[in-house]
Amino acid sequence: MIQLGNALNDLDPPIKALFCWSADPANCVPDTIATRKGLMRDDLYTVVHDTFWCDTALYADIVLPADTALERVDLLPAYGNYYYTLSEQAIEKQGESLDNQELFRRLAKAMGYDDPCFAQSDEDMIRDLMDPKINPLFEGITYEGLKRNGWARAAVDSPRRWGINSGKWPTPSGKIEIYSEALAKLGVDPLPMHVPEQEGFESVEAKKTFPLQVISAATHYFIGASFQHVPRLQEMLARPTFEVSGEDAKARAIEDGDYCRLFNDRGEVFGHALVVDGLLPGVIGAQKQLQGSKMRGGVNINALTSQREADMGRGPVFYSTLAQLEKANND
Repeated sequence: MIQLGNALNDLDPPIKALFCWSADPANCVPDTIATRKGLMRDDLYTVVHDTFWCDTALYADIVLPADTALERVDLLPAYGNYYYTLSEQAIEKQGESLDNQELFRRLAKAMGYDDPCFAQSDEDMIRDLMDPKINPLFEGITYEGLKRNGWARAAVDSPRRWGINSGKWPTPSGKIEIYSEALAKLGVDPLPMHVPEQEGFESVEAKKTFPLQVISAATHYFIGASFQHVPRLQEMLARPTFEVSGEDAKARAIEDGDYCRLFNDRGEVFGHALVVDGLLPGVIGAQKQLQGSKMRGGVNINALTSQREADMGRGPVFYSTLAQLEKANND
């Protein structure tokens, strides 16, 4: 995901097929301009399986209809509380739509794969996931109980929970390790320390050209790429904005509401300035993952982010992004 742009453009031999489901890489991966360039290759065969016409579907050779949460059974953990719920199928599949699992079962059969997992039903998979031997939070919870009641409280008091209740942590010593042998083996400093960002507040040379650090938080109306096809929510967002401190706005002769260009050497995006009192100077706030197809220039804020990996965990560096802001000209 982090280096999809490089993978689609630079690998030799090249990637010849891309199957995309439950994601919109044309908008949500780092360095989306590189990704979109790769998606435009004539020799790349792209299939998109989605409920909505996402931007990645614009580059697809085949678009397959995906179902919604109302058309399948699913086990749902929660954000911010301790309950599991069983979401049962409420309506029949609409048109030719399929859930991810059924699509993969059919593909596997057509391609000659006979691994046991491809014969599992959704219920079989949920039952396998609810194994208290692996996850103590499922102690005392059964599929039958979920089906009967619809919900169950996780076994948060289980003495087998790492750290919280057991007094032991998943480390060789069973303790919180200030000096970590595991990190040392990965070639990472085994002691807690401060590491300056490669592209951030302490990047002296880079900041001479691009002095503002971009923080791309979620909007109040969408969850990543989800719900962006709801007209009412689109209207509530109204327009893309760049939150900018009064000090940074004044230095650039930018006033509240001005149409601006935010850019670096990877790309550019456009939005309206929102001057925020108390915002830390040197920081720009911008919404993440707005559909590029709805924005001037055709890309969103991820056009500015790099494909670098973080120094730990091989994660993305979305918030380690520098850019410059200026008032956009009339054309």
